[in-house]
Amino acid sequence: VMYSGNIARTQGIETVINAAVRLRGVEDIAIVIVGEEKALEQLQRYEEKTLEELLRYEEKALEELQLEEGKALEKLRLYKDTCKATNVILLPFQPREKLPEMLAAADVGLVVQKSAVISFNMPSKIPVLLSSGRPILGSVPANGTAARAIQKSGGGIVVPPEDAGELVAAILDLYHNREKVKMLGEKSRQYALANYSREQALDRYQELFNDVMPLGGELTTQDS
Repeated sequence: VMYSGNIARTQGIETVINAAVRLRGVEDIAIVIVGEEKALEQLQRYEEKTLEELLRYEEKALEELQLEEGKALEKLRLYKDTCKATNVILLPFQPREKLPEMLAAADVGLVVQKSAVISFNMPSKIPVLLSSGRPILGSVPANGTAARAIQKSGGGIVVPPEDAGELVAAILDLYHNREKVKMLGEKSRQYALANYSREQALDRYQELFNDVMPLGGELTTQDS
């Protein structure tokens, strides 16, 4: 599962980290986050803090259980030694020419926003993700442009933003339904070809120019 893009306060990447910690028991699920190095350093610290807080909570629960199970503390030590958030991979921004190859290496592309963010512009990563032929998992506001774009494409799933539980459930649903992943990926690619190809862009520019030009001055694709 890959997120590639800006790591800003509006993105809510912390939700992805919280989901990753809950998924760390599934060995072949990895969360890859590609972004600016300084932001990644801050994200790394948040990841470590989240895991420490979770371990402290579980340690307290197991210590309370020690009255009934004498070996609980020993189990906890073993658990702490083996429970690490190794399913999160942080990478710096990659060269632009490697972007298609990088996105194609993932099974699922992530689009993440916070609850308070309602963008009226198309997030630039959505057409790129659709073109890669991979399903999009959007943890975004339901009334935002990103959610509408994902739903219209038919190539993705939208879950409530800042809800790690819903994000985990969606990731596991795709993990256990490979045919669904394939179907969504095919729809993504088809939608991208039908709406974001160079030919489509030229046709739309032609329509725009024809709308603003005086009557009798219609532009053709040969002119462009």
